[in-house]
Amino acid sequence: MAEDPPIKVLIIDDSDEDRFLFRRFLGKGTLRYEVHEAADGRSGLLLAERLQPDCILLDLKLVDQSGYEVLGDLIGLERPPKRTVIILTGLGRDILEQGARSLGAAGYLVKSKTDAAALDVAIKQAIGKAHKAE
Repeated sequence: MAEDPPIKVLIIDDSDEDRFLFRRFLGKGTLRYEVHEAADGRSGLLLAERLQPDCILLDLKLVDQSGYEVLGDLIGLERPPKRTVIILTGLGRDILEQGARSLGAAGYLVKSKTDAAALDVAIKQAIGKAHKAE
């Protein structure tokens, strides 16, 4: 029986420590992940276009532009969105989550409240929703 291919995940975050932490979390998940990283919005957009990841973990506060701008570029006007983006940020405010979801984010996680299990579940749910919308 052939093994399912790994889920391709792109982490866009300007914090080396956070990218390292969430890469570790993905390594502990129940699914197999192929993880790619970008340290800013511009390189994240280029990688997303080239790699076509199954899921993108996006920080709202980036060094070169806001995560909302990147989210808008990733998803554009596609409804339902073709890309699955989960906001993974240190900012846990309802208004920010509402804004991200209105732009098409499939999920919103606060870094300090996220562990390996929560991240795994969020990715499974977001990808599951995306497949149902197709």
